[in-house]
Amino acid sequence: MIFIWYTGYGWLTYLIAPLGLVAAVVVAFAVVPDGSGPPAMVTAFGVAFTVLTAPVQWLIGWRLNSHRTWSGREWHNQHTTNGAPIQSVSAVYVVVSLIFISIAVGQQTTALWGCLTLAGSLAAFWLLVTLARTLTRR
Repeated sequence: MIFIWYTGYGWLTYLIAPLGLVAAVVVAFAVVPDGSGPPAMVTAFGVAFTVLTAPVQWLIGWRLNSHRTWSGREWHNQHTTNGAPIQSVSAVYVVVSLIFISIAVGQQTTALWGCLTLAGSLAAFWLLVTLARTLTRR
C-alpha cells in the first residue's frame, strides 16, 4: 500500500508531476522529427519534463513556503510533500531527467557510457546543490 503524505498545499506536487509528464510527451512528439528513433525521443522527453516541471514546482514552493519581510525572505516550510518542502521536490524532477538522458546515451552508444553519463551527471548535480547551499547559508 502506498501512502501519500503532505501538509498544506503539498498535494500540488501530485498534480504537477502528472501534468508535467503529459506536457513532456506532447513536447517530445512535437519537437522530435519522425524517424529519429527512441534515443532522441527519450532525450527530448527527459529535457522537456525537467524544463516544464522543475521551475513550476520550485516557484510554487517558493511562493507558498516563504513570505517577504523588511529584512529579506522568511521561510516557514508549512507546505510539504512526504516531509520535504515542496520547493525541494523540484530536484527530483532533475534527477529523473538525468536518468532519461543517460538511458538515451546508453542506447546510442554502449551501456557503459550510459552508466558513466548517469554517474557523472548525478555527481555534478550533487556538487551544484552542495555549492548552492554553501553559498546561500547565512
